[in-house]
Amino acid sequence: RDASPAQVIFARKSNERELGGAYSELKDELKKKKPMQFLVGEYAGQILSWGQDQAHWYPDGSGPASGEDTNAKAEIWTEREEFDALYAAFLVEAEKLYELVDAKDSEALARQLDNTGKTCIACHERYKTRDEFEFTF
Repeated sequence: RDASPAQVIFARKSNERELGGAYSELKDELKKKKPMQFLVGEYAGQILSWGQDQAHWYPDGSGPASGEDTNAKAEIWTEREEFDALYAAFLVEAEKLYELVDAKDSEALARQLDNTGKTCIACHERYKTRDEFEFTF
């Protein structure tokens, strides 16, 4: 059974909160004098995993034309190639972030987390009607 637009949008918003939460938790953990390595790996893994799944969060029919409050601009669907390019850039940075976990270098991880966050901001600025999360670098 296919999900309704309202169900798709609800799931997308929930997943985006989870992704943003993992970003915030990792950022906070990396500020500690001695970050807990298992948490660093967990949060970086969540960012990558949620990010990889994100390709399925924007199916046709789940935009503003659905009549639902989406937080997403119609341009996601009308500028799909550009949206997909920003998504691909995010995935590259999220993969780099996850690859740094085993190095146990908090400064390098923090820099890469900032790089990853900048790809989020680029997409939000162009394709989101409002931002529930405020990223700071």
